[in-house]
Amino acid sequence: RSLELYQKALDIRLEHSGEDPITGLEEYRYSLDWSLMLKGGVSLADIYNDMGLLLFEQQADLRESMLHFQRSLKIKRVHYKSSNHPSRTKTYANLAMLLRFNNHLDRALELCEIVLDNYKTSYGEDHRTVAETYRNMALVYHDQRRFPEAMAMNKQALELIKKQLGEEHIQVAEIYHDMGNILRSIKFEESMEMFEKALQLKSKILPPAHPSIGDTHCRMGDAFLANDGGGGGHLLLDKAMESYQNALEVYIKVYGDNCCHSDIADAYKGMSLVLKGKGDLERSKEYEAKSLEIIKTVFRDSMHAVPF
Repeated sequence: RSLELYQKALDIRLEHSGEDPITGLEEYRYSLDWSLMLKGGVSLADIYNDMGLLLFEQQADLRESMLHFQRSLKIKRVHYKSSNHPSRTKTYANLAMLLRFNNHLDRALELCEIVLDNYKTSYGEDHRTVAETYRNMALVYHDQRRFPEAMAMNKQALELIKKQLGEEHIQVAEIYHDMGNILRSIKFEESMEMFEKALQLKSKILPPAHPSIGDTHCRMGDAFLANDGGGGGHLLLDKAMESYQNALEVYIKVYGDNCCHSDIADAYKGMSLVLKGKGDLERSKEYEAKSLEIIKTVFRDSMHAVPF
């Protein structure tokens, strides 16, 4: 529904301007009238940015998400001359997370560093956007397996968020989740403490059927699975399965039974690994096939086809 409304807003803007200034132009130059039009109401740049973010979050079309972010930036570079304008920076931040999702980690980190410098210049070093960027950088460092850097970024983010938004804000819970994720294969008990903190806080703030709650269940399953060789045996595998099943239940309530979303694929993949660990290879292959089919659907439009 949100995407439909954004598309209607986009159509109205394009009708108003006579044509889509993005399509078919090698160089993105705009007339003074076009630039002035963007100053009123919801600009095309904002609509493109929001549509790109929605497509990314829903994983409806990652290639189109990238194109919308690029379209937004092309307009913003004309409308906002300052390279560190917060509106341009917000789209850079969205792009960084999309690139991270598609495993372009070096480029994602490069953009995160630009975003961090811009937000510090615009708002100062204690602003919540700075904390959010620390957290995003921690996610990229984690994916690069640079765990000390990831933990350091999360600690900076946590300190700022608590200072700005209080102890019981959803972003505090998300950082506890991220810290648990970093620690899951190196300090199991500390990892579980962080996940429990995250889950307890999320359960107070969010509705039961929220993907963020599913995410913490899923990562707890990963932690149990990663440590089942440490003496816990089938007990930890059973706890891992329970966590993945809890995650799957939440995800299906959020996305629907027939939705192709990477969160659902993650839960199926985890369940497949648990069953493999228990020796149930037939059911393991069944869940692995479900996971793979979803991933193929999510990534059917190759991101590598989109220049950036």
